[in-house]
Amino acid sequence: MITTGTPPAYVLRESWEYGEWAYIGAPYNCGEWSPSPATIKDGQRFTQQQECDRTRQRVISIYNHWSDGKKSLKMQYTDDQSDGIITDRAAIGTKPYITGQTNSATSWANSGSHYGCGTWSPNPNTVDKGKTFTQRSSCKQNQKRTVSIFDLWSDGRKVLKSTNVETKTVSSNQSRSAKGTKTVSASGRWMKVSGYSYGAGGNASAGQPCSPIGSYGKGPTGQGGQSGGQPISFKYKCS
Repeated sequence: MITTGTPPAYVLRESWEYGEWAYIGAPYNCGEWSPSPATIKDGQRFTQQQECDRTRQRVISIYNHWSDGKKSLKMQYTDDQSDGIITDRAAIGTKPYITGQTNSATSWANSGSHYGCGTWSPNPNTVDKGKTFTQRSSCKQNQKRTVSIFDLWSDGRKVLKSTNVETKTVSSNQSRSAKGTKTVSASGRWMKVSGYSYGAGGNASAGQPCSPIGSYGKGPTGQGGQSGGQPISFKYKCS
């Protein structure tokens, strides 16, 4: 028997078509953001990076190509892959840095006692014995102070960097209490006594002030005339 008509179509071949990859879902297995803000200068803008995994997916379609020229979808499925990705973001550094320096110093203070004094004045032998008075002298005095240097940081801190002790020597006017040693003789008046003095006379004169009491003096030359060709002076006693 002879059959007439169009024979049924049959599959000649298959073809595969691959869709574009597209990321699905959020990144996972992320590492730390790098570099850390703590390693970048305070206030400086920079870019951080982070490594993560992310799933990407595509659709794979399989088609039958028929003898009658038609094309039909045989099957379709998705293909997933895990990719490593790098994500960027803007960040600002937080690492403090030194912005400047400042210093401070203590007041100058005496170190040890004064020394190298000159002559103390006035001399005790110019002041009446037993009298209390003040002597003065120019001396030397060592002084010192402490100078501290501080670093100023961007985060507002002031940190001590170093200290140094400075010294200097200054003149120092000193005073002290002393007592006079000058011997004071009582004063009296000249009184004429018996006896004469020969030769050159003196300046004693009755009633005039004299010292020390008990001492003897002569009157002016020739006050008593002459004897044996020599001038005679009256004799006086301080009484």
